[in-house]
Amino acid sequence: MQAIRTSFKVTSISTLEQIAPDGLRRRLCGRILSMLEEVESLRLLALKVLIPRHEVLEAHYHEHKDKPFYSDLMAYVGSGDPVLASAWIGTEAVQKTRDLIGCTDPALAQEEPFAPNLLCPREKTLFMAQTLLKAEKMKWHYGSLNRNWYQGIV
Repeated sequence: MQAIRTSFKVTSISTLEQIAPDGLRRRLCGRILSMLEEVESLRLLALKVLIPRHEVLEAHYHEHKDKPFYSDLMAYVGSGDPVLASAWIGTEAVQKTRDLIGCTDPALAQEEPFAPNLLCPREKTLFMAQTLLKAEKMKWHYGSLNRNWYQGIV
């Protein structure tokens, strides 16, 4: 895995989490962030509410372009409603957050932390996680951060 290089140092143990519009609408942000904070070794690096632009979403979800849920996902996340983006660091950050989220397809989810009361139709999933492999993803969500703020976390 390649480390991210922006105006601050983030290692390859970083993950980008996004609480989708329905999560904000249903007032679940605090609950979801609290669950993430309880995961040992995960530390919050950045948090931002934003309304993503369509062209940025196309680049962001490019790997899903040929999947059946792509157009619904784009319409949902690109609805003009805000999302809450967060960056987390820690040992095995990506795997730990994916284990916490569980299956994002409610039809397949069983007794997982986010099922059943936090899940909704797949194209309207509340919570999305991905590895931060490109500095552009971090800059899109956060711009630059004060280096002194995160030094004690990394």
